[in-house]
Amino acid sequence: MGIFDWFTKKKRKSSSRTPVRRAAAPLEGNFDPGSSAIQIAYKNFAGEMKSFTGDVRTLYSVGRHVVFRAVPTGRYISLKLASIQNRSEVESQLDKYPLPTANERRILNYHRKHKTSSQLYEQLLQDYPNYFPR
Repeated sequence: MGIFDWFTKKKRKSSSRTPVRRAAAPLEGNFDPGSSAIQIAYKNFAGEMKSFTGDVRTLYSVGRHVVFRAVPTGRYISLKLASIQNRSEVESQLDKYPLPTANERRILNYHRKHKTSSQLYEQLLQDYPNYFPR
């Protein structure tokens, strides 16, 4: 191998192996939103109608998307707002549970982590009773 061979692309050896496609893991979990459940009808990119059940208390918007914790796993998922079929119902639920500002989240998360309290922390707990960190 000479000095000028460093700049040439090396040819890869052809592989006789074909890529293996793994099956998706089954959705499992025990997340239950209880009485704060919301049904969201969604039309995905392929045009298929999907139905998602989530927790209204965790519902918030980010740009053109809505984010919430979904049943059964409890993981946060994001759905495009324009593709939601019952959009008016979902948008009406967004205002019910306001989110704290970044500074308020910092204070709430600090006192939860260190198991301490302050007057401001107690006031924030009253203002955002359903807040829990993501």
